[in-house]
Amino acid sequence: MSDGWVDVARTSDIPPGCAARVEIDETPVAIFNVDGTFYALDDTCSHAEASLSEGDLDLDRCVIECPLHGSSFDLRTGEPLSLPAVEPVRVHRIETTEGGLIRVALAAACKRNNPGGNDLANDLIRVPEAVNVVDCLVVGVRHQLNVCRFKHCIADERNYRGHGSPH
Repeated sequence: MSDGWVDVARTSDIPPGCAARVEIDETPVAIFNVDGTFYALDDTCSHAEASLSEGDLDLDRCVIECPLHGSSFDLRTGEPLSLPAVEPVRVHRIETTEGGLIRVALAAACKRNNPGGNDLANDLIRVPEAVNVVDCLVVGVRHQLNVCRFKHCIADERNYRGHGSPH
């Protein structure tokens, strides 16, 4: 796409209070639905290799908590709100269409304080015309999106077996 936007899901695929993980040009992106407003962040915590889309979503504060060490990130800014994370995660542009599609445009790479000298500043990420959506197992059913497994967004509570537990 020449404008940088990629269709990643339908709004109905990610219910309010839930998250999904998609990949755009090999970049994992977490999509969050906070009462009908969608947010897109890098899916990998800036502190450790953990998927933010699998964390606890705080709807009142518009915050995601990393499932590994508990760092919290503001969904609007990507800024860390608690330790151990001190670096922000990238926030991507996101929009919904009248037809109910969710579209994402990746942000440019962030400048990081990297003592190893591999500075990512001003590197642009190319967005392909097609998106690779990750297959996963959620509530015993194969889905195209990794919709969160938390009690507050499971339609069939009988299949809930605990936060982050595989089935």
